[in-house]
Amino acid sequence: MTVTTALSATFNPSTVSSQELATVKNASSRDQIGSVVTRILDKVSDWFCGTQRAEVKKHLFDMYSPASTDQVKITAFLALQAMAGEGHKDRFQSSREDGQERYTLQLDSAMPEDSFCLSREIIYCDKGRVLAELRANREDEALQPQLEKDIGRGSYLVNGCALEGSTETRLAQLEDALNAMHCTPQERKAIVELSNQSIFGIIMEASLPLDSAGRVSGALGLCPSPGESKVEFRISREDGVIRVHALSYKDVATMQDEGDRNSMLETVQSSPLMQKSSEISIDVAVSAQGHMNVLALDFLANNGDSTE
Repeated sequence: MTVTTALSATFNPSTVSSQELATVKNASSRDQIGSVVTRILDKVSDWFCGTQRAEVKKHLFDMYSPASTDQVKITAFLALQAMAGEGHKDRFQSSREDGQERYTLQLDSAMPEDSFCLSREIIYCDKGRVLAELRANREDEALQPQLEKDIGRGSYLVNGCALEGSTETRLAQLEDALNAMHCTPQERKAIVELSNQSIFGIIMEASLPLDSAGRVSGALGLCPSPGESKVEFRISREDGVIRVHALSYKDVATMQDEGDRNSMLETVQSSPLMQKSSEISIDVAVSAQGHMNVLALDFLANNGDSTE
């Protein structure tokens, strides 16, 4: 088994000058957008209904701003694609192939670099190894104390309702929600095992190759951002089955200080073992007997390579 950690992303404002780019970087909000996005909007204005101009401009700002995370950029890209007229939707191209997830906006220009392209590496993860670890006896891992730590600092939603307040309050809300869902003891045990940050460590380890002795070898890139990270657990019962969806997201773009952010991006670009962003998600179904099945698993990363 091999794992690829060479990551790529390109971001090309259409012939953007350094002064114009600074205008975007220094904009205090999406409502105060400088000439870069205005000029790009002029290129694409006939793709959209005239009444959508303000909304389109804000989505373009989200796509082109260095302070936007990859998640925000992708959300803006998909929103613009949905808003575009039928004759222009094909300007927005997205694909998942050859180990890459790509989002590309093609502008009218004789220069091929006049485009937007965001590319994230799809890091291979051995689903079988993840499932084997999740189904193993994990009683020695102190997962209940880990859940009690994580529930106070992550985002937890049970049947669409967010757990709020102190750690103790959230634990009580979780207990009430599990009672309302009539969870079996086996389901409760599985929820505790799945709803804490150890699950992301399992996925990362299963993304590394094994040596001839069956031991994990190699190294995996990490996102070094000290900015805001997103950790979310969604617990629900769907068609009689417990579902646990876990998400971990980090992005250098969340760093508030522009100088620190740019310095970190330079560091990331010079190191093959650092990532501009990292997104790990898993969706697990749990039977009444506590049997787990991985329905979906994604590990995406971007090392921040860019040209402007």
